[in-house]
Amino acid sequence: MRKIIELKYIIKIFISRWFTILSATVLCIGSSYIVGEYFMKSVYSASTDFLITNSISNDDSYNAIQSTLQLINT
Repeated sequence: MRKIIELKYIIKIFISRWFTILSATVLCIGSSYIVGEYFMKSVYSASTDFLITNSISNDDSYNAIQSTLQLINT
């Protein structure tokens, strides 16, 4: 048999336990801030490569790009 939960009952529970809900929320947010700020190391990195070549004809463009990329890596 299905039970029907009324909105009044849910609001009554929320009002009676508001301090517990608020305390748990503040505790979780505070602990995640402390762990993130003091125990985890931030790692940021970025890299870019610019490919600048002269005008290339369409028939040998792949080979020219590959040779330029090899020169960049050296």
